Amino acid sequence: MSKKNISQKNISKKSDTAFFSRKRFFPHTNFHFVEEKNQPEIPLHTHDFGEIVFIINGTGVHVTKDGRYNLQRGDVFVVDGIQKHGFIKTESLHLINILYCHKRFNELKIEFTGLPGFNVLFVLEPNQRKNHDFKSKLRLNDEQLNEIIPVLKIFIKEAHLALPWGNTVLESFFKAIVVETCRFYSNNKNNKAKKLFKIEKALHYISDNIGKHITLNELAEIAELNIQTFRILFEKATGHKPFSYIIALRISVATRLLVEENLSVSEIAERVGFNNRSYFVRKFKELMGVTPGVYAKSRIE
Repeated sequence: MSKKNISQKNISKKSDTAFFSRKRFFPHTNFHFVEEKNQPEIPLHTHDFGEIVFIINGTGVHVTKDGRYNLQRGDVFVVDGIQKHGFIKTESLHLINILYCHKRFNELKIEFTGLPGFNVLFVLEPNQRKNHDFKSKLRLNDEQLNEIIPVLKIFIKEAHLALPWGNTVLESFFKAIVVETCRFYSNNKNNKAKKLFKIEKALHYISDNIGKHITLNELAEIAELNIQTFRILFEKATGHKPFSYIIALRISVATRLLVEENLSVSEIAERVGFNNRSYFVRKFKELMGVTPGVYAKSRIE
């Protein structure tokens, strides 16, 4: 994030940390950008939107609460905005940040189900930066960087135009950027990222078989790991134990079915892998704060 690109009215203070507000910065679109060809040092800050950071040239150090990480040409990483971060020791640092609204991004996630590299880039790698010393991040080679830069430039051009239908165009190019970046990641695995891709295989399997009985043995086999190693790596990578993750995903799918499908609570429970209706209702209320029936009624009204 650059001080030159954001006026003082876009910045507020939360304790001693600068806060960048989407409502003030890009209130009328779900996507935006920041390009800095000579990024100055930026103190620790947070924001209520996410960003994909592309390092085009130069060097610098990315600072977070977990440590300091050297940056160079070709580095690509995701920042959710919630964690404090900043840049120091910048030397001719040229970066492009593709910004996205969290709410719209979460709605789009289903379109990226099964895309190799997606969960690694947006979920697993950010969770593992401290453990991997940021060495599991994506680093594009010159050929890959030269392929993605024109797409980034078109995105920037459309954002500058700010046409009435611009949000739709920006979303299309955002999807293209995500898909292309994930393809690069899946074809460009470094040693630190290999374990994350093993866990991603398990995540895809869970998503594809959400309505079926899933065992720990199956997941470990899919990930090509022994059960103990799988359990440890899964919890480190996702922040959840395997079965807690499965239940949370089942409830997430159920929230969508409750609104989109004309099904009873029992039918939805079975659809997402709960054989016991009462258990489904109890877990739903634990995670969502209300029963499935109340949730569906509130969304329909």
